Amino acid sequence: MFREWRQLATGGALGKLTGLVREVLFASFLGTSTWADAYRTALATTVSVSHLFTSEALTTAFVPQFGRYLAQQPPKAWTLLKAMLILLVPGAIIVATALFLSARWIIDTLYPGFDAEQVGQSVEMLRIMAVGIVPYVLSAMWISVAMGRGSFVLAAARPAVQNLGVIAAIIIAWWLGNPRLIACGFTGTYLLFMLVTWWYLRSRGLFDEGWLSHFLHVRSVLRRFCKSLGPLLPFAAAIQLMVLVEKAVATLVGSGAVAAVDYARFITELASLLVVVPLGLVSLASMAHLTAEEARHRSDAMCAVAALLLVPTSAFLLVAAEDLVRVIYEHGAFQEDAVVVTTRALRGMALSLWCTGLAYILLRVFNAQLRNREVLLIGLLGVVVNVTANIVLYRPLGVASMGVAFTLYGLVTLFAFAHCIGGLPKTRTITMTCLSLAVVYVGLGWLIDRQLEWYPVARLLVHVAFGLAYWIGLLAAIPITRDVLREIVRRVRS
Repeated sequence: MFREWRQLATGGALGKLTGLVREVLFASFLGTSTWADAYRTALATTVSVSHLFTSEALTTAFVPQFGRYLAQQPPKAWTLLKAMLILLVPGAIIVATALFLSARWIIDTLYPGFDAEQVGQSVEMLRIMAVGIVPYVLSAMWISVAMGRGSFVLAAARPAVQNLGVIAAIIIAWWLGNPRLIACGFTGTYLLFMLVTWWYLRSRGLFDEGWLSHFLHVRSVLRRFCKSLGPLLPFAAAIQLMVLVEKAVATLVGSGAVAAVDYARFITELASLLVVVPLGLVSLASMAHLTAEEARHRSDAMCAVAALLLVPTSAFLLVAAEDLVRVIYEHGAFQEDAVVVTTRALRGMALSLWCTGLAYILLRVFNAQLRNREVLLIGLLGVVVNVTANIVLYRPLGVASMGVAFTLYGLVTLFAFAHCIGGLPKTRTITMTCLSLAVVYVGLGWLIDRQLEWYPVARLLVHVAFGLAYWIGLLAAIPITRDVLREIVRRVRS
C-alpha cells in the first residue's frame, strides 16, 4: 500500500509544483478581477457537472468492482467497462450540449451576485469548457481502468498534465491580451489527455486481448454495479451542490471573492494532494477485501498518521496566512486589496484542513467496504450543515464564512464516520494531543507576527523555522506521537 501511496503522493507533488506556477501566473495576469471570477465559476460549473459522471461513479463504485471481477471473473470486468462506456459517453454528450446552449441561463441562475459584464464573461468561458466534458469523462474512464489493474501512473500524472495545459493557455492569453482563451486550457488539455490515456492502456497491455468481445451477464453485472452506485449518485449531486452554493455565496460577498477563495484553497490543497488523496485512493484498492474489524484497525493507523501531519499544517497556515499570500501571489495585477481578501479566505480554509482531510480518508474506506448508504446519509448531513452555514454566515464573516462552513462540514462528517466505523482510539488521542499543542502554537505565532516588521519572505522563514522546531520537538517528546513519527520516518526511508 505504501508504494502506491508514494506514487500518488509524488504525482500530487508534481501537480502542486505545476499548480503553483499556474496560480502565480493567473494571479499576476488577472488578480481578483471580474475575469478571474468568471473563469473560476465557469470551471466550477463544468467540473461539477462532469463529476456527476466520473467522481463517485468511477472512483468509488467502478474501481473496486472492476478489480474484483478481474481477479475472479475477467469477462465480467470487461462487460462492466463496455456497459459504462455505453451509458456515460452519450450522457456526457447530452450534458455538454445542454451546458453549451443554456450557458447564460445557468450563470444567471447560479451566480446572483454577478453583474451583466461578469455574466457575459462567464458565459463565454463556460461554452468553451463545455466542449471538454466528453474527453474529461473518457480520460477519467481510462484512468479508472488503470487503477483497477493496479497502475496509478495516470492518476498521479493527471494534475500535472492539467496544470501544464492551463499554464500554456494563460501564457497565450496574456500575450494576446484575451483572458477568455484561458478556458481553452481545460478543453484542449483533456482532448489530448484522453488520447494519451488510451495509448497508455494499449501500450502497457492493460486491456485483455479480445476485451471488446466480452458482453456476458450484463444484467447481473449492471445490477450489482447499480446496487453499489445507487447511494453514491445522490451523494455526488449533494457534494457538487455544496460547491456551487459556495461559489454563489462568494459572488454575493463581493467582486473578487470567488477568485480569492480558490487562491486560498490551492494552498490548503497541498496537504490534501500529498497526504489525504493518496491515502483515500489507496484505501479503495487495499480495503475492499478486508473484514469490517480489519478495515477499522487499518483506518485508525492511517488516520493517526494523517492527523499528525494535518493538524500542524492547519495551525501553520492559520498563523502564516498573510505572508504566504504575499510571497506566492503578490505580483502584477494581484494588489493589496486582493491580499487582504485572500488572507481572510485562507485563514478560514486553514481551520477546515485537518477535519475534512480525516473525513475524506474515512469516506473512501466506507466506499471500499461498500457501505455506501452510510456515506450517503453522513454526506447529506454534512452538506446541509455546510450550505446552511454558508447562507447564514456570509454577511457577518464575509469571505471567511466559506472556510468556517467547510470546517463544520468536516467536523460533522468526521464524527459520524468515526462513530459508524466503531471508533478510532489512536486517531482520537493523536488528534486531541495535536489540537492542544496547536492552540499554544497559534498564540505564540501571533505574538511573533506582531513583533516582526520584516519583509514577508523573511517573516515566513521565521514562521517555518519556529513551526518545525515547535512541532518536531514536542511531538518527538510525547510517547504516542513519537511512535507515529518513527513509523512515518521508517516508511519514507524504505
